[in-house]
Amino acid sequence: MNFKLESLLTVAASALLVGTLITSCKDTEYPTPQPVTTAPNTSARVLFANATGDATALTAYLENLPVGSALALGQATNYVTVPYLGSLQLRVKGVGGTLGANDLSNKSTVAANGAYTVFVTDSINRPVVRNAANLITDVGGARLSFVTDPLTQTLTAGSGGVRFFHFVADAGLPASSTATTPLALSVRLSNVNSTSATAITPFNGRVYRNVATTAFTSVPAGTYLVEVVTGATAPTSGTVSAITSTTLTVEAAKLYTLYAQGLARRRTVSVGRIQHN
Repeated sequence: MNFKLESLLTVAASALLVGTLITSCKDTEYPTPQPVTTAPNTSARVLFANATGDATALTAYLENLPVGSALALGQATNYVTVPYLGSLQLRVKGVGGTLGANDLSNKSTVAANGAYTVFVTDSINRPVVRNAANLITDVGGARLSFVTDPLTQTLTAGSGGVRFFHFVADAGLPASSTATTPLALSVRLSNVNSTSATAITPFNGRVYRNVATTAFTSVPAGTYLVEVVTGATAPTSGTVSAITSTTLTVEAAKLYTLYAQGLARRRTVSVGRIQHN
C-alpha cells in the first residue's frame, strides 16, 4: 500500500495535536499549602480618645473604616489592629458628618508592632487663624494629637506606669481674658492608704498639647488621689487648689494614660483615663 508524503505529514501533525491537547487538559500541580504558624509582624495598634472641650459625639475612622461607636467627651476606643505599615489615614467626623467647619483628616506613620493613641483635642469653636495678608493659616476647630504608646517599656518592680497630657484649652485663663495660650498644668499623686503626708509629683509643668514626652513614669502599686493644679509645679505637701481631681488604682505592670480635658470657663474640666494593658 502506497501513501503519499502529504498524507503521512497530515497523520503526524494530527497525532501531535491530539497529544498536545491531552497534555494541556491535565490539572496544574501546585505546592501543598502550608499553614501559618507564627503571628504576622506587620501590624500596629491604634486607639482614639475624645479629649475635646465640646465635641459631644465623634466617630473615628482608620482608612475610611469606622472604629467603634460614637465617642462622648472623655471616652476612648479599644485598640484596633491595622495590618500594614507606612502612612495611615486618620479621620474623625462629628454629628451629621461634620466637625465644626471641617472633618479632621491626617496622615501618620506607623511602625511594625507599634501602638498609638490619637487624641482629638481643642474645641470645635476654636477660631480660624489668618495672617497679615488675611489668608487662612489655620482652619480652626478641633485638632489631632498622635502619640506613641511604649507598651514594652520596662517599669520598676512592683510598679505600674503612668503618664499625663494637658488638653484643657483655656487652663488658667479668666473668661474675660483675650489670651489664647493656656497655662501649664501639674499633677500630684497622694496614696490614699498611706499614713505619709508626702505626695509625689511625677508630672510638673505639662504644656498644652505637648505630647513629646510619651514614656510612662513608674508609680508604686496602690490607690492614689490625683490632683490637677494650674502652674509649673505641684507641692508635695499641704493643700492645693485643684482644678479637678480623681482617684486612680495603679496595678503592678499595668500602663495608664491620664489626661486633663474640658473647658475651665464651662467648669467641665475632668481627668480622662486609658488603661493600655
